[in-house]
Amino acid sequence: MKNKRYFIESKDSEVINFLIKHDIIKKSHDSIMIERRSFRVVNKRFDEDIKKEENNLKNALEKIMIEEDSKSTHEEWDSIEKNRFEIDPKTIEQIKKICIDIKYPLLEEYDFKNDFANPDINMMLKLQKPARPYQEKALSIMFSNGRARSGIIVLPCGAGKTLVGIMAASTIKKNTIILCNSGK
Repeated sequence: MKNKRYFIESKDSEVINFLIKHDIIKKSHDSIMIERRSFRVVNKRFDEDIKKEENNLKNALEKIMIEEDSKSTHEEWDSIEKNRFEIDPKTIEQIKKICIDIKYPLLEEYDFKNDFANPDINMMLKLQKPARPYQEKALSIMFSNGRARSGIIVLPCGAGKTLVGIMAASTIKKNTIILCNSGK
């Protein structure tokens, strides 16, 4: 997940080519691409109307901003073609099941550093004692590639699972829910 958008990515282009050929995955990708294209057309028309009404200074500044945005958008679309593709968030659960069935399970990751859609929370963790080595190891696995991996923290009773969750939340700095089940 990146900015509330869902991507399937792989370093192996053959995996990407294989997955995009699956009927349901292809439909999910195609529907989101159609939605993105229509959104860009509407935005372009809206920008043209604004340019007619604003003074020359605002027009010049907006043109610079639009050019910068379009450069990053084109770069992003180019990278999608190379090693990833976007899918419709409404179909994510169905696609996860399909990928398990075809022996390509998806690893869920959250690109929290580049998530500008969800506001950062100003929080800092002040530990009384340093984290234990196994707690640090659990966190390093969770954040090994600069993204937050989904999963379940599995440690023995009293080993500090809740603290690891709090340390993870303070790393992400976004709204977080920590669930602790006391049922046996």
